[in-house]
Amino acid sequence: MVSRGPVMIVDDDPDVRHALTQLFAAVGYEIQDFASAEDFLDRANPRTSGCAVVDLRMTGMSGLQLLDHLRNLQSPLRCVLLTGHGDIPSAVTAVRGGAVQFLEKPCPPETLLEAVEQAIRESESPQALAPGQRQQLLLQLTPDEQDVFRGTIAGLTNSEMADKLDVSLRTVQLRRSNMMRKLGVQTRGELLHRAWEAGFTPDDFASATRQPNG
Repeated sequence: MVSRGPVMIVDDDPDVRHALTQLFAAVGYEIQDFASAEDFLDRANPRTSGCAVVDLRMTGMSGLQLLDHLRNLQSPLRCVLLTGHGDIPSAVTAVRGGAVQFLEKPCPPETLLEAVEQAIRESESPQALAPGQRQQLLLQLTPDEQDVFRGTIAGLTNSEMADKLDVSLRTVQLRRSNMMRKLGVQTRGELLHRAWEAGFTPDDFASATRQPNG
């Protein structure tokens, strides 16, 4: 059964909006479309659950800027970014910003529908943390596991965290395994979504990691 939605299309190309509207309507989604990020912010409710399918490059505010704005608002919406000019730095920025998928145009319909369905499931998941519950997330972890959590969302490798925390690589691996288990996630992508919806950013590692002893 298809999730309730809604699916919000944000693209400054009317032909793209029309094509996406037809695709999503054919499988029963509730649809809203917007000609720009600014139009979306003026008319949409960012507090609702659902999926926003957003073009990366638009006149005015870009898709990445909109993604960042939604994260600052602690919106439960999940975003799928589309672009005809995909590049690795943009994809990394999108994922770190909480995007469920970063897809290049033209995208196979089944791939896009799968991404939208995943976004809606994550948005409506009863296991998702309520926006801003940083302390609730951290209370599940020991101080050492909190350091590894922050290092992971900052994009550090296990070796880099071992150097910064002045511990062995094996110690970091054990702490990371315990941290992931306690938070109920299996991949770094799932961890990032939990972190972003709780209000964490990559800068939290530098500002909050405890100094090593000695």
